[in-house]
Amino acid sequence: MEKDLHFPAPDELVALGKITRTQGHAGAVRLLPFFSPADLIEELKTPHVYVVHQADRGNHKPTVQRLSISSLWYHKQFVILSFDEIQDMNAAEGLRDLTLFTLRENLWELGEGEYFAYELIGMKVIAEDGNELGEVVAVEDGPAHDYLRVRTESKEFLVPFVLAMIRAIDKSERRIVVSLPEGLTEL
Repeated sequence: MEKDLHFPAPDELVALGKITRTQGHAGAVRLLPFFSPADLIEELKTPHVYVVHQADRGNHKPTVQRLSISSLWYHKQFVILSFDEIQDMNAAEGLRDLTLFTLRENLWELGEGEYFAYELIGMKVIAEDGNELGEVVAVEDGPAHDYLRVRTESKEFLVPFVLAMIRAIDKSERRIVVSLPEGLTEL
């Protein structure tokens, strides 16, 4: 098992999904992706991905393991992955409940008006009148659309990520201009 000597910088890593369990006896695992549709994983610019093993008593630092995807297929909402470095179910068991990461530079290209969740986190949310409403702390899945979780000094609220409310996103200024119905910030 190859361990990376240097952990990629945290701002370079993006979570792809959670490994939920093994799949079969040959070392495959089930990944519950944090993106949709699941087949976007085929557009990664490299087969190299990472998992972080937490520190144990003898090792005070987490270790990063680099894995190379050798094959993938789909089962229901899962991506089934095999790795060159994982040859059997026992080795795959060591990946259970770990998050699978990639480097930002290896993510697929997005279309116009599409954003990765990590790009939105930390952006200021500004009302059309210029008042700052808070900061995006998370992007949450919803049944019909995503939501921006916005935090102020005293509370949090959800903003539906829909065209009717999101007026502009400025990546360089790190701000999102919104038009919200009265009372939404009080829910």
